[in-house]
Amino acid sequence: MSFIDAWLNEDQTAMDNLLKKSSKNKKLHQAYEAIINSNNSDSLKFKSLINVIEDPPDDLEIYSLLLYLAADVAYATNNFSELNRIIQIYQNLDLSKIKSICKSLFYLSLARLELSKNMSDQQLESEIKAESLYPKGSIRWYKMKAKVTLGCILHKKEYDISKAIKILKGYPQFSESTFPPEYLQARYYESIGKLSLAYQEINKIKNIAIFGKFGENIFSQKVKLLWRAGKIEEGDIELEKYLNMYPELIGNRSGKFLLAERSMLLNDSNGTKQHLKEILADKKVLSLSRFWANYLLLCAELAQRQTVSARRILNTMDPEGTNKGLFTEWVRLYTQEDNYRKAAYYFKKMQEDRPNYLLEFHYAHEMRASQITKLILTINDEEFNEVKSVIEKPHYKIDDTKDSFENFIGTSESINTVKENIQKYANQSAPVLITGATGTGKEETAKLLHKLSDRSKEPFIPVNCGAISNTLMEAELFGYKKGAFTGAMKDHKGLFESAGKGTIFLDEISSMPMPLQASLLRVLENMIVRPVGSTKFIPIEARVIAATNISLEILLEQKTFRMDLYFRLNRLQINLPSLQDRRDDIPLLIQHFLGHHFNLSDTTIDKNLLDAMQEHSWPGNIRELKNEIERMAIITGNNKLITNELVNFKSSEIKENIAPIDIKQKSFVSDENKITPMTQENIYSPPNISLEKGVKNYSEYRRQELRQLFQQHRLLTRAMVVRFLGCAANTAAKDLKSLETAGYLKKVIPTDSPRSSYYILNDKN
Repeated sequence: MSFIDAWLNEDQTAMDNLLKKSSKNKKLHQAYEAIINSNNSDSLKFKSLINVIEDPPDDLEIYSLLLYLAADVAYATNNFSELNRIIQIYQNLDLSKIKSICKSLFYLSLARLELSKNMSDQQLESEIKAESLYPKGSIRWYKMKAKVTLGCILHKKEYDISKAIKILKGYPQFSESTFPPEYLQARYYESIGKLSLAYQEINKIKNIAIFGKFGENIFSQKVKLLWRAGKIEEGDIELEKYLNMYPELIGNRSGKFLLAERSMLLNDSNGTKQHLKEILADKKVLSLSRFWANYLLLCAELAQRQTVSARRILNTMDPEGTNKGLFTEWVRLYTQEDNYRKAAYYFKKMQEDRPNYLLEFHYAHEMRASQITKLILTINDEEFNEVKSVIEKPHYKIDDTKDSFENFIGTSESINTVKENIQKYANQSAPVLITGATGTGKEETAKLLHKLSDRSKEPFIPVNCGAISNTLMEAELFGYKKGAFTGAMKDHKGLFESAGKGTIFLDEISSMPMPLQASLLRVLENMIVRPVGSTKFIPIEARVIAATNISLEILLEQKTFRMDLYFRLNRLQINLPSLQDRRDDIPLLIQHFLGHHFNLSDTTIDKNLLDAMQEHSWPGNIRELKNEIERMAIITGNNKLITNELVNFKSSEIKENIAPIDIKQKSFVSDENKITPMTQENIYSPPNISLEKGVKNYSEYRRQELRQLFQQHRLLTRAMVVRFLGCAANTAAKDLKSLETAGYLKKVIPTDSPRSSYYILNDKN
């Protein structure tokens, strides 16, 4: 048995034996070990897999399996940049020459990427292709077959469901590993409106507990079938039986979803909202759970004919109006707005795609039979058929102001400085270094620099240096030749070359390994690149914009970032302030997001809630604030005043820190295996200095803090002093000059540019 066969059959003993036998082949042994240990914690799993992918074995099947497992972890940890890179590696393989299992693993990885983008139809297509290529008869094939079958049932996909279920019944030894055939048959009967047959089928499953995590779904479906059939009391009795065995269900998320759906089926929209509010109050809820919660909340708003809040939720969930899973809700919304032509547009789409489309209105308690009849007559009208293709897009699109100055809301001095610098640097050809904490808008700033430049019609290519493994980063940036390494089946153009005369944005530049920093320096100096495996240089014309959420000056001191590269990148700098440093802008940002993104310009925030939001530390900065406003906009309904009682906002107080910041304790030096950003903490924020601690002479106190910083770090620039002490640039210059005059500091100017100067502690001190 080969290792790939053992993995397909989840044969742990066979995999362990093959691992022992591979000890003489170091690369293969490491690959086997990484695959076997892939059930460890996500961080360990990811690090191990990436390390092996950087130097993979020659076995293409094992290499494909490593890529698939890495893609799976990248999706689970929301590392979508790395997920994209893995797909690119797959696409560079010659799929026509590799075995079917390798192709199958590629399609499974692609399905993960499509799922991350909410492309459910494309995801299912990829999974169908993967299942068709999987070796038949293995337990993993069985699980994939069951998953694809259920997906086709739920998405009303054309697929031979009966044949698939019959095939699955031929492997009873695997039935407990996933949803059993009876469950799939029940879901199919439900999809075509045969609720009685569906209940009979799911009732054949006697011992639900043996199905582990799938048992909860089986039980929930059994109860919901009774409720949907109008047998509410019988469903409640089943629920009570199950809760006696598993009392924790009622308090967890699955239980709350079940009760929310029960309320929805009973046309108790207020009950539905109450259960969902508890789910949506959890900011850590997974994206799929949040989507389902938003969907049920949308159905509740539509059932109560709350068109304003329903439209807000729909525009958030489906801004382009193209998600087939929400066509029913677009029909309901436009019907309530008496816009039957737009409602009919979606109604017609449903009729074309789904033979039992009317069954999808089971939550539409507000719709009358006469309205359905009117829609049917409308889509059968010849005039409608003639003009349906020119109907304007039947939704309003969210006003996404990204890439314009409207995205830089605020009147604070710090944000005005950012705007001025963007305009000043846009048409400069020199590199720009953007600094700022996570979520402050570094990529938006880079895009705006590109948009306002004379390069705006050329490509803008963002690269997350922290999401690409060290070995792969060089190949991605500079390209490679066919045969340069395992998996390089054809020539690949690098990102610098692909950018043409446009812009390449190097995000998280601080995580770039030292050897690659030297290569990047040569690129910036000579404007040429050499693909991996090539002896020829290729000229480039792209402008470089770099960004970091970690102080490069500190990395200079720690000798993990090249000083010559730093000065090459830092000729033009834009420092983005954290939200803590521009609290007065928070009310403006809130109203901007409410009005421009969620159509709530007439909605305001209660003063107590606004005060709490201004006191919140906002470690995720603008990104976190926008996500919070989106959450509030969805659950606030038609209330014109958003209060904390409605949205359950939990503020975190700002911790007072009087001692100087110990930067070394806040960041971690990357070793050769580290592929993630060193920190996401906002080290650009100043310490919260309290004058109530007995310090009367603030100027002297500030200089005392400055002396302590130099004692700790020895090398600082004026910009660093500004960030650490939270003072103005002129104040920092005066303090530095004062300490220099006193002989405490020594000023160093390594180049002709005054921007390259920095200060070091005088050796006498």
